[in-house]
Amino acid sequence: MEREDDDRDAALDAAIARYRADVAERAALAATDLDELEDHLRALVDDLRAAGRTCDAAFDEAVRRLGEPRALAREYRRRRPEFSAPAPRATTWSAATLVAGLIAVAVHHAFRNAPVVGLFDVAWPAMGAVLFVALVTRLSWARPLLFGFAAFSAHQTVLRLIFPPPVSLPLEIHLYEVGFVGLVLFLAPWRRDTFTAPGWALALCASAFAVVMSDLETARSWTDGPLSVAPATAGAILLLAGLAGVATRARWAAVPLLGTAAMQVTAILEVRAAYYAPIGYTLLRAALPVYALLGAAVIAWRTGRTRVDLGALVR
Repeated sequence: MEREDDDRDAALDAAIARYRADVAERAALAATDLDELEDHLRALVDDLRAAGRTCDAAFDEAVRRLGEPRALAREYRRRRPEFSAPAPRATTWSAATLVAGLIAVAVHHAFRNAPVVGLFDVAWPAMGAVLFVALVTRLSWARPLLFGFAAFSAHQTVLRLIFPPPVSLPLEIHLYEVGFVGLVLFLAPWRRDTFTAPGWALALCASAFAVVMSDLETARSWTDGPLSVAPATAGAILLLAGLAGVATRARWAAVPLLGTAAMQVTAILEVRAAYYAPIGYTLLRAALPVYALLGAAVIAWRTGRTRVDLGALVR
C-alpha cells in the first residue's frame, strides 16, 4: 500500500513538472512566478484529495480550475508583455525625443560626408527610426533594445574618461554621449521586474551590436587595418540571426550568439596583436560584447521555445 502511495506521488510530481514546463514554454514567466503557480496547483490537488478525489482526478480538476497551460500563458501575456513592462508615457516620450535627436545627428553626419555616403551612414538613422516608432507605439521589445544599446554607448563614455583618446573628438560624438546617457536614465529597469528574461537577452544583444557592426564597418572601409573582413562579416550576420531568434523567442538563437562571441574573440586578438592595446582597455571595452553575448545565449537557451513565435514581436 505504501509503495502504491509512493508511485502515485511520483506520478503526480511528474504531471506537475510537465504542467510547469508547458507553461514556461508558452509564457515568459520568472522562476518565482512558476514556483508560485506550482505551489497553488499543489495546494488545490491536496485539497481535492483530502475531499476524496483520486490522485489523477484531483490533478485534472486542479488544472481545470487553474487553467490549461495554453490559456494560462495567453492570459499572462495579455497582462504582461513579452519583453518588458511599459514605461510611463512621459518617460516614453522623453526617451523618444532623445532618439529623434540622435537620428538628427546621424543624418547630419551622413549629409556632411556627402557625396561619399556609406552603407552605415544610412543604416544607423534607419535603425533609429524603426526603434523610435517601436518605442512610441509601446512595443515591448523596443525598451530593452534601446537600453542595451545606450548602456554600452554610455559605458564607452566612461572608458574615454579612463583611457583618454590621443586626439580631440568631434562635437557629434559628444552629442551622442549626452543622448545615450539620457536614454540610459530614462529606460533603465529601475524595478527588478521591468524586464523579463528574454528582455534582458535583447538588451545584452543590443549592447554587443554597436561593437560588432563597428568592427564590420572598420574592416570594410580600412583595407590595411587590423581587422579581417570575413570574421567581421560572419559575426555581424550571426548576431542579426541571434537577435531575430531572441526577438521571436526561439531557443536556437543561442547558437548564432555563441558564433558571434567567437568572431568577436578573433577581432580582439587581431586588434591586440596590431596595437598592443592595454589589457585593462581590452577587458573593459573590447571583451564586453563577448560577456554580453554569452549571457544572452544562456538566457535564450534556458527561456527560449522550440518553435519561432512571431507574435512576440507585437506583444
